[in-house]
Amino acid sequence: MQNTSKGFHALLIGINQYLPNELPNGLYYKSLLGCVQDVNLVETFLRRNLQLPAENIIKLTSSRPAAGTEPPEPPAQWPTYENIVNAFNRLTATAQPGDQVFIHYSGHGGRAVTTDKFKSLKGESGLDEVMVPMDLGDSEGRYFRDTELHFLLQDMVHKGLYVTIVLDSCHAGGATRSLVDPNYGGVGVRGAGVVDTFKRRTESLVASAKDLRNAWQASMGHGTRNVNVGSDWLLEPEGYVLIAACRANEYANEIVFEGSEKNGALSYWLVDSLKQIGPEFTYAMLHTRLLAKVHGQFAAQSPQLQGEAT
Repeated sequence: MQNTSKGFHALLIGINQYLPNELPNGLYYKSLLGCVQDVNLVETFLRRNLQLPAENIIKLTSSRPAAGTEPPEPPAQWPTYENIVNAFNRLTATAQPGDQVFIHYSGHGGRAVTTDKFKSLKGESGLDEVMVPMDLGDSEGRYFRDTELHFLLQDMVHKGLYVTIVLDSCHAGGATRSLVDPNYGGVGVRGAGVVDTFKRRTESLVASAKDLRNAWQASMGHGTRNVNVGSDWLLEPEGYVLIAACRANEYANEIVFEGSEKNGALSYWLVDSLKQIGPEFTYAMLHTRLLAKVHGQFAAQSPQLQGEAT
């Protein structure tokens, strides 16, 4: 990640406040404390260390309010499903072939039963790995699914963009570790720990079901997902780099690092490592340091590096 020109673009998404928290089927995505701080930390690094102009950064955040339930940011900046999709499309439209694109997501991840259109590819009991938009809990709420993320990333790759995506979240649907309420100190966990089987809206704002299927199927022969060896977020990345907070059977943790504010372990040590390693780093060097730093605090959280890493 090194750039001082206009050929570098960033999309930063941080979700502390979820509206509402409790879903119709009783699933509960707790509001978090460190995700907005993560993207603020990343933004400061991009602006200060890489001299990235503000107009090259798209930022969607939902902070915890001092009172009430709605985040203090204007609704146009909330990380809702619609705003997230629009931000990806805007980024792809703005960046030019050869530009670098950095995407950072901090928030809940999860697993949900796949849509009917994907059961022939993923199986009748197939699952989607999902990001959890801040508005998932309303009656029209939708997950941001792995099939949609895959389509949008492939759009960027096909345009000739050099993409790095960081996912500081987890799904860990099969893990057994109990969750800690992030409101009361200690460690916060970015995932619900169960598979969401609730029937909800599945039509996509990204592309038609046919186009999503075609994009997914085209990559199925090139890479697989394995809960034991990778993040399990996506098929093996083609043409881009994925840095994920943990293996698929682990949790992504957030904890206080400095002062009283929390950060995700991956996000904090990512920025710290980029500062320490300097501009000539390789992804392998970065991953080695991330593993050491995160394992120093959480032995059961192993950051993952996948894709076109050199």
